[in-house]
Amino acid sequence: MFDNSKMFKLFVYIADAFLGVCVIGTLVVSFWRGLWGLLDLYLFPGDTGLSGVMCLIIGVMFGTVTYMMERFVTGLIKQGPVVRFLVARVHILFCGFGFVCHWRGLWYVLDAYTSTSILNAVLCYVGAIPALMVVRSVRSSITPPSVLAFDWSDSEFTPRARFGSRLRDGSCIYLADTLFTVCVVVNLTVFHWRGLWIILIETQDKVLGSVSPWVSVAVGVGGHLVLYSTQFAVDSLLMKLKPHARMPLDQFYLILTHYFTVHMWKGIWFVLNDNLLVDDQPLSMMVSTVSGVGVLMAMSASRCIAIYGCAVEQGSSHPSVILYSKYLGRFISRLEEKNESANETIESSGESGHPGDSEGSDYDPCQLKTELRRDPEEEESGADQSLLKITGDMSSP
Repeated sequence: MFDNSKMFKLFVYIADAFLGVCVIGTLVVSFWRGLWGLLDLYLFPGDTGLSGVMCLIIGVMFGTVTYMMERFVTGLIKQGPVVRFLVARVHILFCGFGFVCHWRGLWYVLDAYTSTSILNAVLCYVGAIPALMVVRSVRSSITPPSVLAFDWSDSEFTPRARFGSRLRDGSCIYLADTLFTVCVVVNLTVFHWRGLWIILIETQDKVLGSVSPWVSVAVGVGGHLVLYSTQFAVDSLLMKLKPHARMPLDQFYLILTHYFTVHMWKGIWFVLNDNLLVDDQPLSMMVSTVSGVGVLMAMSASRCIAIYGCAVEQGSSHPSVILYSKYLGRFISRLEEKNESANETIESSGESGHPGDSEGSDYDPCQLKTELRRDPEEEESGADQSLLKITGDMSSP
């Protein structure tokens, strides 16, 4: 169905880098910036502390309900494709709103009741790293464009709690695991982000002034493109090391990925602040929100606005280097699989399909042969894509 030449595969590989980093990443930031700004404008705008507390309460409630209603939502999506489509869209908007509220709430509570000094930011940032390492969830601080989630997977309805418990394990156990994930892991992630964000504002912005957002965009996008192009080589190198030598480098790679991600988010956020309908803030925020989530839905990538669930490091078994999801490569693979399935259906009914149509169902750009591996409990539960343990190798294009 598609050209399987090396040049075409290389083109798709490069296109995936552009789509993931420059397009999907920008749209996710646009949505978050718009919804965050609308909450600034209409939720107790004169009282940062109260606005933050209310947002935090809403966010924790939404996050907890997301986990607890898993069985109910999973039952709904089995009612048919139309119901699944509608439920999926409502579900992702529910999760996206809850995520933004949780992050904004804790962020503003810290701003209002601690300080926004660089010392406070350094303590937040430095303190969150070892805490996330202790709970083995540094990956949870990695967001788009490093990790993407697509709307065609049913795993969106089964978020993974930190210790992997399921509702069938008992409501009390599952609730405790859920609260730990929502109130500890997510909060540590916000600490990590807020610390670096304020550090960049207090240092880079004061030195570079009005060009600082564009510098952040360049650093973030450039850094992600370098990581994207070298991820398999770095993964192969780390696999040759012994576990005790691999772990520190693995964690450093995740922290470096987070650094470039915050740079990119901050840059795009402030570029939009400075250029998108600056004379009409309500309209600016509304356009930012609607355009972000609308285009992502059209691309079947709206799950990227709220990749929830706790991402857990594998430990010493395999590095966590390979993060970047291939949007176009995965999309082509799905088309090939559907085409092959259709041909098998035709053949089984006594008709012959078009010669060669079933070829290439294992399409993978640039001969990237990736194997998405789950822990046994994740395989059973269909945990979120952000939890996938990804391995791969790349031959020369």
